[in-house]
Amino acid sequence: MNKEEFKKAKIEDTEKGLMYEKLCLMYKWEKPFIKEGARLICKQIKPESVIEIGFGYGYTADTFQDAGVKTHIIIEANKQIYDDAVEWAKKRAEKYGMVKGSKLEIIYGYWQDVKDLTETFDLLYYDPYEIIRGDTNTEQYNYKYRAYMFMEQEAKDGGFWFEKEGKKYFQPLQKL
Repeated sequence: MNKEEFKKAKIEDTEKGLMYEKLCLMYKWEKPFIKEGARLICKQIKPESVIEIGFGYGYTADTFQDAGVKTHIIIEANKQIYDDAVEWAKKRAEKYGMVKGSKLEIIYGYWQDVKDLTETFDLLYYDPYEIIRGDTNTEQYNYKYRAYMFMEQEAKDGGFWFEKEGKKYFQPLQKL
């Protein structure tokens, strides 16, 4: 699959999770662990600005908003999930309002193609499903950020362990 095919791909929301054909892009059972990892990152880093690659179900987006980030940019490549993210942002703004000076923006496209962001971010949250192989080289980012989190267990500088529902999980975190 190439980038343009994935942009238009039909994603099905099943009881298992977000499915593209037989691939699960995000499992529903992950919710408590993803949210807890993001909550602990917010507690540790206290980010005021976050750039998030991929939206999925919005588990982390909710967590970052609840933590009070002032600038939150989400980049989503799949049109269907992008539309869901836009609806989520509208509902969130209606329910909670926007704090003066805050910014919540949803961008449609691939992170590699977004070149006009000039902000410096406290946190880059990177957890997209690598359906387009070879596109996960974070060294290509054009954004400035202090730390980033990614779900793959390849953090160079470490991270932290946490316990949730009787199980231990490792939250990779690379500090820059």
